[in-house]
Parts: sequence; C-alpha cells; structure tokens
Amino acid sequence: MTIQIRKATIHDLPRVYSFELAYIREIEPAAEERWKDSIPLHLRQWISNIPRMSMAIQEMDPIGYCFWQVAGKAAVLASIFISPLWRRKGYGQILLKAFEQDAAENGFFLLRLGVHESNPASALYKSAGYHWTHKQDAYDYYEKEIL
Repeated sequence: MTIQIRKATIHDLPRVYSFELAYIREIEPAAEERWKDSIPLHLRQWISNIPRMSMAIQEMDPIGYCFWQVAGKAAVLASIFISPLWRRKGYGQILLKAFEQDAAENGFFLLRLGVHESNPASALYKSAGYHWTHKQDAYDYYEKEIL
C-alpha cells in the first residue's frame, strides 16, 4: 500500500487534534491535563503553520501528519505522527522526507527537531541522518543539514 502526502487545510484540524491527543496519551500521559488546558495555544500554532503542515492519506483516510515551524535559519519539525495501526511500514519516513523537501523548497537547509526520551521515533531520526545535539529536560534534540 502506498500513501499520499498532501498539504493540510483548515478542515484537517479536527484530525490534527485527535492525532496530537493520541500522542500525548501514548508518550506523555502525565502532560494530558496541561496539554488540554493549552488548546487555544495549540490551535493558534496549528492554524499559523497550516502552510507547513502535511497530511499522510491512505485510501482517503488521514493516517498521520507533520508540521514544521521557522526558527531563525532553521526549519524545526514541531510534530509528526502516524496512527499506531500504520506504523513500522515506512510511512513515518515518508512524512519525514516530506518535511525535509518542503523545508528545502522554502530555503531552509538546517533541520531541527526534539523528541521525548521515551518516544521510539528517535530511531527514525537517527536512521535518517539526524545527529543528537543536546538534551533538555525529557527531550533529546537533533539536527541535520541538507543540500
């Protein structure tokens, strides 16, 4: 099976919310209440980054998404998520490549991301050539330069 990657629209935000909530419950359950209290902030973040948000679609059904933000001269992957039933099929790698391509097309060649220390996705980032830069609290930070 192949997936389609397309740009997100405002109509995708309910699914983005459900993906983010699923992530919180799976990886950072202790943060759920604080996360829910910050929904207005998250909505502003998602809406302002719609131009840098991609949806992974399988047979017309969204199975994942990612979005990135600008931080100086770097493109920062703010979030990436694949629904559990669709993991370990290479779809996370496809979404990560979509982020990298989108960033490069927009003139960003320094890519950064942070990942919770308990998130197994760190293996994906390492295999894609991201290098660990530092740890802050419960997050490991990585970066990669692309040409």
